[in-house]
Amino acid sequence: MAYIDLHPHSFKSLYIKLMFNDLLLATGTAFLAGEGERFLLFTNKHNVTGENIDTGDSLSSNASKPNRLVIRVSDTTSDGGEGFVSKGNIEHIIPLYDDEDSFLDPKWIEHSDSKVDVVGISYNPIDIDVKRLVHSCEKSWYKCDVGSKVNIVGYPLGITTDGFPIWMSGYIASEPEINVDNKPLFYVDSRTRRGQSGSPVFYRIRVGDTISCEGKLIVANTEKTLLLGIYSGRISEESDIGRVWKTTALKEILDKAIFEYET
Repeated sequence: MAYIDLHPHSFKSLYIKLMFNDLLLATGTAFLAGEGERFLLFTNKHNVTGENIDTGDSLSSNASKPNRLVIRVSDTTSDGGEGFVSKGNIEHIIPLYDDEDSFLDPKWIEHSDSKVDVVGISYNPIDIDVKRLVHSCEKSWYKCDVGSKVNIVGYPLGITTDGFPIWMSGYIASEPEINVDNKPLFYVDSRTRRGQSGSPVFYRIRVGDTISCEGKLIVANTEKTLLLGIYSGRISEESDIGRVWKTTALKEILDKAIFEYET
């Protein structure tokens, strides 16, 4: 059992491999998010379909599409406070279809708008407790401004730091209160790369930061990390402008999944 002094969110960005049977097609990022006892594993739709969300073109050089997802998660226990004790990594194989051979009946849940590049997948393994790895996607009391610095936490080019993610920085590049193209989307300016698709995007309030809340200026005495959405790639290879689907999209998928499961 290893005692590691890491940021709690470094345990929460999960490395995924997109597979066709045993053939590795691509790597990416996923994370758990929800409200209360309701949570799903979230990643990008283009990760699980293997297709460009805008054109439908195959993302694989051999035109293969994934039929299973392999997720690596750190088996952790609480250290009695806000931190974790890591007991090593575990990999789980998640079938993406009820029939893997014929790609029938996808097991993921999509947004009602097919162009929203986000899916949720049921994931609650019995061999480890993943509930402490779940991000809250409840509405935040704090509103970020255009130009605010954010972190995109994932696995660019499949790179890890001893199994843990890379924290990259960027800046909110569009007015966050505006939905780009009438979709739950905003832009960030960041030097991101392949493999970060599906990464959570955070705004961090650090100890000592002065923030405005309900017309008052408050000095933060603890760190707060607010989930803003899920990263889904740059708008083009020539641009550093990337897409972030807002937490409202995650909540809409979550509500749809619960509705489907309960009926």
